[in-house]
Amino acid sequence: MSIRSSKLLKKIFIYTNLGIISIVMIFPMFWMLLLSLKKYPEKSSNILYFFTTKFTLENYYDVLMSEDFVIYFINSLIVAGVVTIANIFFCSMSGYALSRKKFLGKKIVSISIITLLIIPSYVIMIPLYKIMLSLN
Repeated sequence: MSIRSSKLLKKIFIYTNLGIISIVMIFPMFWMLLLSLKKYPEKSSNILYFFTTKFTLENYYDVLMSEDFVIYFINSLIVAGVVTIANIFFCSMSGYALSRKKFLGKKIVSISIITLLIIPSYVIMIPLYKIMLSLN
């Protein structure tokens, strides 16, 4: 096997793995979008129900026409703004420390941060919601 074909196989392997990882990370968001287009998404645990019912925008209409939507939207903007500012602040501090300072366990901390960043936040939403329900 020549070096050229070896590089080609390596690229195919890398891109195939990246494609699989991308699909795994995007699928939960796609599934939530599909469920939001169903009238009763909680009944979608039955796969037959999911494929036999029609998609509808009624859920979006109900949300947009509710009287408290503006209050909820403003609360979401405030939370998103505070979280974004705090995230920029703390990430810049940790990024500076990891790039400029030398300390014991620097590599472990770097790998831990990168590993946590790989996991999309919406993947843990459903388990977190179930935990909150069980805690009332």
